[in-house]
Amino acid sequence: MSILFLFGAGASHGSEKNGIRTPALGAGLFQELRARVPLIWGKLDLKYGNLFQEDFERGMDEVLDQHPREISELQRAMADYFFGFDPSRDNLYIRIIELFGVKDISFASLNYDRLLEETILKSGFSPKYGFDLKYGFDLRNEKEVNICLPHGCCNFFLKGLDIPPGSLSFTYNEDLFDSTEIQIIRDYELFQNELKSRALPPIMACFNTKKNCAVGRGFLEIQKERFEQMVLTARLIVIVGVQVRKHDKHIWNPLAESSAKLVYCSGEDGAKSFKSWHNEFRAEKSDEVFYRYFADDFTEICNIVKIFLMGNEITRGNNFPKADFDPNRNLSKNGMS
Repeated sequence: MSILFLFGAGASHGSEKNGIRTPALGAGLFQELRARVPLIWGKLDLKYGNLFQEDFERGMDEVLDQHPREISELQRAMADYFFGFDPSRDNLYIRIIELFGVKDISFASLNYDRLLEETILKSGFSPKYGFDLKYGFDLRNEKEVNICLPHGCCNFFLKGLDIPPGSLSFTYNEDLFDSTEIQIIRDYELFQNELKSRALPPIMACFNTKKNCAVGRGFLEIQKERFEQMVLTARLIVIVGVQVRKHDKHIWNPLAESSAKLVYCSGEDGAKSFKSWHNEFRAEKSDEVFYRYFADDFTEICNIVKIFLMGNEITRGNNFPKADFDPNRNLSKNGMS
């Protein structure tokens, strides 16, 4: 594998233009969930509001500690919210595949939404999630795209655990439900039926600092191992919309150890955090950081990918972006070296 794109919440949020609705971030996410699901998220005591708006993960930590048996319904409602987003033809995820193809590119997403999966499908490819690590990354056909979901996704369900709703009460601290079979649902009506007819929510790590998971932990552990393999075998890693959270060791430890060049884009505050992390863990590496957001620096990011692919002579037959491309561009102008 040559290039890995790692997408966080900021990437999906900034992947559209012209006012097309995308998943909310931080404080906005908390407010949208309260407005969309008033009987579940709207019932949360407003005393948690400030925590959620300052740091969503800290808000979930507090709710998990004080109301552990309510997390399942919050997760279910959150899954319903994230299922409702679809990429337009101008979505930046789609543009990446149109520009570079998928031969030498893999993806990892920390998001619960389906935007990346739908992008791959609408582009005529099939996502390969790697349910079994022993098959590796290279054993895929030309229509398959390697994708990794370390935190799960809103439309992934455990198969074979037909537990009716209302018959089960559990927490995300101690309980565990697992299966070797995973069901991916892409049809909205089937998705709604699954939510209403099963006691277990989709396979999504809790959006808290520890990423607790009571449903499908086995799958998520495989995805974490797969992510580490992807990071350690990539030669260029483009990180978009991911906040530096050192407590997410399953993400940031492999990135610290990677020999790949890292390219980071997540706004000015994100850039400052990344530079601090870089100086602590990768000071000897020549990584690159951008201070604006995904759409703002999309062309520049694509230029770096193009130069990398051209330098490795694996670009035959691909259509690359022409705008602002300068083969003599000094890549160190945003660099960390």
